[in-house]
Amino acid sequence: MPRDIYVLAVISLFVSIGFGIIGPAIPLLATQFGVGAFEASLAISAFALFRFMSAMGSGQLIGKMGERRVLVIGLMVQAITSVLAGLAPTFELLLTFRAIGGLGSACFSISSMALLLRLAPPDRRGRAMAVYQGGNIMGAIIGPACGGVLADITPRLPLVVYGVFLLLAAVVGIAALTPTAQLAHAAVETEDREPHIEDALQYEDIEDNVAVPEPIHVEPTAPDRAGFRRIYFTALLANLAAGWVFYGMRNSLIPLYISDILHKSAGWTGLAFFVGALVQGAALLRTGWLADVVGRKFALMVGLLIGLGSLIVFMLPISAALFLLPMMSFGVAAALMATAPAALLADIAQGRGGKVIAGFSMMSDLGAITGPLISGWIADEVSYSAAFGASAVIVAMALIPAVLLPNRRARAARTGPLRRLVRATR
Repeated sequence: MPRDIYVLAVISLFVSIGFGIIGPAIPLLATQFGVGAFEASLAISAFALFRFMSAMGSGQLIGKMGERRVLVIGLMVQAITSVLAGLAPTFELLLTFRAIGGLGSACFSISSMALLLRLAPPDRRGRAMAVYQGGNIMGAIIGPACGGVLADITPRLPLVVYGVFLLLAAVVGIAALTPTAQLAHAAVETEDREPHIEDALQYEDIEDNVAVPEPIHVEPTAPDRAGFRRIYFTALLANLAAGWVFYGMRNSLIPLYISDILHKSAGWTGLAFFVGALVQGAALLRTGWLADVVGRKFALMVGLLIGLGSLIVFMLPISAALFLLPMMSFGVAAALMATAPAALLADIAQGRGGKVIAGFSMMSDLGAITGPLISGWIADEVSYSAAFGASAVIVAMALIPAVLLPNRRARAARTGPLRRLVRATR
């Protein structure tokens, strides 16, 4: 695994810790300016909205400046605006700085994903994504606990500390990531060393019950236009479902469900999410291997099926003790959905520019924005079961193209005596 992938995981850890720290602080800080709940929520949604709107522009910027520079610029913009938001004297300035921070977040997230997919060996893309997501999960576990303590002192402090963590992430990016020019030079040298690509690794359609050998590291051939559209559509729907369910609905609706239906405290809610995060982190150790060796389709289908099953359990009457079981299975599904769609994207994104990755990222953001709003409205107007059912429909929609997708995994080329003899005579 290239060293820069572990560097990206460290950067992701710093960013996730900081993001977790500000979670409970932003609504509290907004209400100190005398605004209502709706206006306070704008301080959160403005960040996500501007991140979504600037995704395509960030993809174009990567093509002009390179992933490393755009990544560092995005982190610096976030760091500065976070500190300024923490010190903002008015609600309007708080809203403005949070919105500008969303622009920096888009630059960071898309450039880091583009760099990760470019660096990861074809047979280890799922595992590379698991390493990167491991930093996110660790940060998601550490951050909220620290954020609550800091917010008790003053709601402004978490935003300033978030800026410090972002600055540390930018320093790591400057000091440890390989410059883009050197990465491009290394890629050219790698191409020059592959004289017989037809004898190398290919990604091929396979039967799910075929024994899988350990793959070797060579870039697969790109699919044709029709194949690209089919795979890309599947990856987009899967990422929409992941954003809707695992980043949106889970964080907004489940805490309310625990409070209103299960009648449990905020501390019990924190415990449920902590258990889910631990299971997700543990599952990441194997989900990348599953996507690489068994197949992208298999890992994606399993993740969607487990997520769908968990949502169906949430729709049923359930005790507080049993509620932890679907929360843990949700963690397994989230781990699979954090690796399989991105590995599928990496198989087709090579040489197609940052717009392909930007579109993929936008679908997750779209789900994270609309999921809480629609789920919350359905819960208020109908019931929590209906809200979970609506999320199940989104997952089922993503499952259909995943089932129809040919399985793809790395397979080592056969190098028998006849093939070696033919190759030696060339």
